[in-house]
Amino acid sequence: MDPVLWRAPEMRAALARRDIARVYQLLQRRGVTQRNIALLTQQSPSEVSEILAGRQVTSYDVLIRIADGLGVPRGYLGLAYAEDDDLAPPRVTSPPGPGAGEVEDDDMQRRRFFSLALGFAAGVGIDASTGTALATPTSETPVPNRVGRAELEQLRSTARMLAALDKQYGARTIRDAVLAAMHYAERLLEAARGEEVERGLLAVLTDLRNLAGWTSHDLGLNREAHGLLTEALASARAAGDPVRAVSALNHIGCVHLGEAAPNEALKYFQLGHLPASESRSGRASALLWGHQAKAYADMAMPRAAVDALARAEAAFHGRDRDSDRPGPPLLDASGLDNLAGRVYAMLALHDRRYATHAVERLMRSASQDQQTRTRRRVLTLNRLAITHLRLGDTGYGVRVGNEVADLVPDVRSERVTRKIGALRTEALRHHKSRDAMELAQRISDLLEPAA
Repeated sequence: MDPVLWRAPEMRAALARRDIARVYQLLQRRGVTQRNIALLTQQSPSEVSEILAGRQVTSYDVLIRIADGLGVPRGYLGLAYAEDDDLAPPRVTSPPGPGAGEVEDDDMQRRRFFSLALGFAAGVGIDASTGTALATPTSETPVPNRVGRAELEQLRSTARMLAALDKQYGARTIRDAVLAAMHYAERLLEAARGEEVERGLLAVLTDLRNLAGWTSHDLGLNREAHGLLTEALASARAAGDPVRAVSALNHIGCVHLGEAAPNEALKYFQLGHLPASESRSGRASALLWGHQAKAYADMAMPRAAVDALARAEAAFHGRDRDSDRPGPPLLDASGLDNLAGRVYAMLALHDRRYATHAVERLMRSASQDQQTRTRRRVLTLNRLAITHLRLGDTGYGVRVGNEVADLVPDVRSERVTRKIGALRTEALRHHKSRDAMELAQRISDLLEPAA
């Protein structure tokens, strides 16, 4: 762990209160998974889950184990070392860094690093003492005294690049970079000069918070996703940007859909129509109606689902005011086809009459996502393969399934990993087909490293 992490004001406050749940939440925000926290602190995953759910940690031994496992200075938790304490860290003998309260000047630092370089050049390995000596405090990236349009445009460019990388490769590749950009945007906002620049920074900060929340969901960090997306909604409202508010509410609803809670999701999609009406954006309305249709389909309400989907189509193809709006697009034609295909595929589980519509829309969406949206293409083809297998078209289902398996290694997404598990389950149902069994085994091989 970077020692700077423990010196952040919010983290120091949580450590001083011994609020371990908050400490773990802040670690998750920095990309540390619940599983890794458990490994570092020698706790079981269930213990970590209980702490995140609010269980207080009062045991001295457990606090010591958490502090030492994470690399937190014990004093930050109010835990002092005793002279005869077996848990106390070994004394650093050579080459020592600055002691507690000691400020290392440039000459001292140069001598320390030359001593290290000399040892490495001579083939000396890294041990505990050299690791301590290498620990050098780092500073946050300085923020300009005056933030103007140039900094705003640079931040916009960064946000666009990160969003494109997420669509192409998945969240695991870029989430840490998104969180870093988001925190930098928050600091830029404090130094902003001029109402126009401040409003622009709020808009980009909203995009980054939306992206941070969505990448968290993509990695299965749903509690964190809800918090970040709620922050995105707050900054969208502060920016006076109803379309970005729609995007945040829609993302929150989608996280609930991913948690198999369509009733809860529906509340957020319906709430999104307030800022959508304010924005007079056809695509904002289409996005919300499309996901409402998906929620109704998940609840096995075909009439409501088909009606909501028709409203989405009408809003999308109606008069649209989004063409000149800066920022990420809310919904494109491929996205609408993808939504419709998923709705019809879910309805086809109960009524095969919807299957033809599902296949048609999913194929159309997949054909439009060839180059720049690999993750969505994988998810679309995955749903298409499952639909064909359920319809009894084993040959075509296996063929599309193998295309999914070809693409999966290029995408770093826990959501994709979970979804292809459903394809394996469906392939295993066709146990009389050798090709289907080979597809199931191929997917098992892909899932094994994630287990």
